[in-house]
Amino acid sequence: MSPIAISARSTSARHGRHQDEQEPEQAITLAADVDETARLIKGAKTDSERHITYDPVTRPEVSSLLLLAARCQNRAPEQVAADIGPAGAAALKKVVTESVNEYLAPIRARRTEYGQDAATSARRCARATSVPERWPTPLSPRCEPP
Repeated sequence: MSPIAISARSTSARHGRHQDEQEPEQAITLAADVDETARLIKGAKTDSERHITYDPVTRPEVSSLLLLAARCQNRAPEQVAADIGPAGAAALKKVVTESVNEYLAPIRARRTEYGQDAATSARRCARATSVPERWPTPLSPRCEPP
């Protein structure tokens, strides 16, 4: 399994790759909710060494998770690793999940708000352009945003 990253692209946009391309990194999309984020991070590959350290060369999977948590916390990955230390991979994944979900919470809230605004605008537009069936409709009027 590849490293986890945060992506604005939907996962379906990445499936049209050629056979000779490498497997894309596993991405947490902005559309992912907290449960999906937790599931993706829980399924991330780690190694058998219990003590958590940041070493991108010999421990790339663990280091990727540490880097993700560190970026979300605005800290160095070595600091995050030192905080987790001997607690192991389960503690690492818990920290990463909490960090990512906390970091993405305001972005996800705004995305939801945009979606609600778009739905309201679409309903308003539909009402503004609707014409009774008995009237001819050569072209519907353009709906301008409020």
